[in-house]
Amino acid sequence: MVVLEFGDRMTLKTKIILGTVLLCGVLLVTQIISISGIRSLNHSSHWVDHTHKVLAEAQYVLADAVDMETGMRGFLLAGKDEFLELYDRGKQQLHQRIQDLKKTLSDNDEQVQLLGEIDQVMKD
Repeated sequence: MVVLEFGDRMTLKTKIILGTVLLCGVLLVTQIISISGIRSLNHSSHWVDHTHKVLAEAQYVLADAVDMETGMRGFLLAGKDEFLELYDRGKQQLHQRIQDLKKTLSDNDEQVQLLGEIDQVMKD
């Protein structure tokens, strides 16, 4: 009953202004939520792109390791030096790609350390 009495005392102009202010408040809150969501999506998108780049570079490292293995196996089975070309090319590219991947992953010390171990194993 108190609300009705208060509402009855408000003029039409006051009601319109109050309605407009409330509507603007709702729109402002909606805008803030939207902007926050867009920023979150942009941040997530950046990390997805970063992950795709890392995975692509890691696939090249794997391909170079396979080339080394194939060249070594071919040389051991056939005894022909031409197989060592594949091994040498894979070895050279592998170490360079690992260094590039370390730069890409410079924000993740644990992964950089693992890449260092991989590089050392492949050198040995």
